[in-house]
Amino acid sequence: MSRQYLKQGGIVIFREHNDSTLRTPIMKGKVTFEDERADLHISLWKRTDKNGKAFLAGDVQVVIEEDEVPPAEPTDQRATLSDDDIPF
Repeated sequence: MSRQYLKQGGIVIFREHNDSTLRTPIMKGKVTFEDERADLHISLWKRTDKNGKAFLAGDVQVVIEEDEVPPAEPTDQRATLSDDDIPF
């Protein structure tokens, strides 16, 4: 069975620093899609498995512009009590 691959976008990753002992990512980048979907930000950390083999582990975050974020529903944090609500 043959497979076809359609290019949907591109990825760019840059080295941030060489010190793998820091808790900050050693590489960061961005995935962009040709159909103008939201961009994805990528962060990569250098890790070592239990056998001592190095690998990269990472996070992917969706970028949402502030004007696209739906406003939070207003909530009334104050409780309204009447004399009937108090048991004594």
